[in-house]
Amino acid sequence: MSSLERLFSSLLDLSRLEVGAVQPESRPVSLRAIVDQLSVEFRSRAEEKGLRFEARCSDVTIVTDPVLLERVLRNLIDNAIKYTDDGGVELSCEQRGDEVVVRVTDSGPGIRPEDRDAVFQEFFQASGGRHRETGLGLGLAIVKRLADLLECSIETESELGIGTTFRLIIPGRFICEDAGRSGSEAREGSNVDLQGFSIVYIDDDVQVHDAMGLLLREWGCESVIAPSLAQARVQLRERRIRPEAVLSDYSLAGGATGPAVIEALRQEYGALPAAIITGEIGPGASENLKASEYPVLLKPVHPDELRKLLEVFRSIG
Repeated sequence: MSSLERLFSSLLDLSRLEVGAVQPESRPVSLRAIVDQLSVEFRSRAEEKGLRFEARCSDVTIVTDPVLLERVLRNLIDNAIKYTDDGGVELSCEQRGDEVVVRVTDSGPGIRPEDRDAVFQEFFQASGGRHRETGLGLGLAIVKRLADLLECSIETESELGIGTTFRLIIPGRFICEDAGRSGSEAREGSNVDLQGFSIVYIDDDVQVHDAMGLLLREWGCESVIAPSLAQARVQLRERRIRPEAVLSDYSLAGGATGPAVIEALRQEYGALPAAIITGEIGPGASENLKASEYPVLLKPVHPDELRKLLEVFRSIG
């Protein structure tokens, strides 16, 4: 995605937030599941830059909009990796008294005291602390508006030359005590049950279809496997299946791409969790994949890695 396309997309997001077109759809959500998904997505991106990426989260369930919360954390992590050249980035969450605190900490250049409030303004780029890269100055503005929408607060702590921590404070009234305990007990037992989990997998390499189909059936998933979006839609309609997650190869026949396929299915079925499974690691594909919001698994995918991702998807779905 080009800088102009990212700018246009971010401006649309801001406009929708400002006119009230975005409204939270809250439900009980495992915060650990969201952190696990973001860890899968961002660890490889950080490692490509030579950075450590660490993630940890206490077992807590909250009532919130998982899509909007995930967007807040994704923007914060993306921002941290962007402005950090040495050291690492850490994502953590814990229940502290009657609130939940989610932290994104980096070892970047830091933010000057006089800039710490201004970083949440549109098109603001600090000088003297954080260096200019390819940022458009909209990521943190979107974070602030989404946090307000979720009735959460954002705090910033930073020291020049040491790094920055952004804290998302989730009020205690959103904590589900009973759900958190039951989730912990379930996790200590068996893995997340994938029985009946509806997955669309799109890949124009038909040689992988049988293997993927066998694996998903072994886990009890209900799968739709097709070489194209059009054929996947036919199967979904004929079998009367509503998908709960999407997996797609990056490059598909006819010039189609995995991100475009995922977005098309999201237009029809809502905010489906999704990932790219690809064997492409060339410079062009690598840049496009890094610019996308989706977790990326490289072929040949290890079954344990895929299973873990699907368990995360089901937990937050």
